[in-house]
Amino acid sequence: MLFKTAAATAFPGFMAAATASAGLAIFAVFVAVSTMHCVSIGISASHLERSTKPLLMPLLLLSYVLCAKSPALLPAAALLAGFAGDVFLLGTGTFFMLGLFSFLLGHIFYILALLWQLPFAALPAWALLLAVVPVFFGVILYRKLSPYVKSQRAAIIAYLLVGLTMFFSSLLRLLATGAAWAGVCFTGALLFVASDSMLSYELFVRHRKWRAVMVMVTYIAGQTLIAIGFMMLG
Repeated sequence: MLFKTAAATAFPGFMAAATASAGLAIFAVFVAVSTMHCVSIGISASHLERSTKPLLMPLLLLSYVLCAKSPALLPAAALLAGFAGDVFLLGTGTFFMLGLFSFLLGHIFYILALLWQLPFAALPAWALLLAVVPVFFGVILYRKLSPYVKSQRAAIIAYLLVGLTMFFSSLLRLLATGAAWAGVCFTGALLFVASDSMLSYELFVRHRKWRAVMVMVTYIAGQTLIAIGFMMLG
């Protein structure tokens, strides 16, 4: 009887440890593939770049699911949307719009996850006034892009609004809770916005190899930190 009780107690712990170990191993693979992908952009190895990009978010998603004690649906859905966006952006024309929609959907999933059960009463009175910062940034960025996006202005405006709302949602969560996981998510959201901003210049204004590399470095780092933040939460 004592042996059965001990086994029943130890087995779930063993399984949890094994699952977490598998998650960490997959995360190590994710880091390696991410490094190869970013290097491939820098050395113009287009075949390697295109073959590694679709692997990024599935590896991060699998790592999140295995490492989090209670993986949440919304962050997982956001990473899945990121995967779809990565794949669609390998194409052009209609595929570009599908990629934009996929990332917009991913931002919405993150917004919902960040605002879920947010203790609004805990926010400082001046918190909402900080909305002027992302609004000002969005206006400046759109004014820079506007001459180059004549037929896609509505889509760009929608994406800017949703992306900056995601960033502001992470700030509200941090201000309301002061939790470490919220700080990690906020940093990730900031990097995600930086990536989107550089990508818009890369796509619509002027191509620069160093900027193309930094787009992916900040994108991967942003997605990773947001996933780690939600991993810390549960």
